[in-house]
Amino acid sequence: MKKVMLAIAVCVLAAPACATTSQTSAPNVGDETLDSRTYCRNLSKAKGGDYRIEEDCLIEEYQAKMSVSSMQVPAETTQKCWKSAQDAGGSYKVMEQCIQKELKGKGK
Repeated sequence: MKKVMLAIAVCVLAAPACATTSQTSAPNVGDETLDSRTYCRNLSKAKGGDYRIEEDCLIEEYQAKMSVSSMQVPAETTQKCWKSAQDAGGSYKVMEQCIQKELKGKGK
């Protein structure tokens, strides 16, 4: 099951995401996507290079990307969290957590 999820995660993370321009949008900016593969590879290397760390990371990134894509997020929050995710190395998990904190802080 884990290998199936990993294969799905890699396919989805490698595919370009749909862009949107509405005020409440799925959080991709323009045609850009976050580089989860590189993020997970770097995380794995930092923790000793174990392939299981990279696999688990890719699965978490896939789940976070799916979660984020289903959220209705104000454009300002999208921009702020997109920048945080990029600054962290390209992580949808970071973006998801940022959006959740921002929306919770705004009482939404």
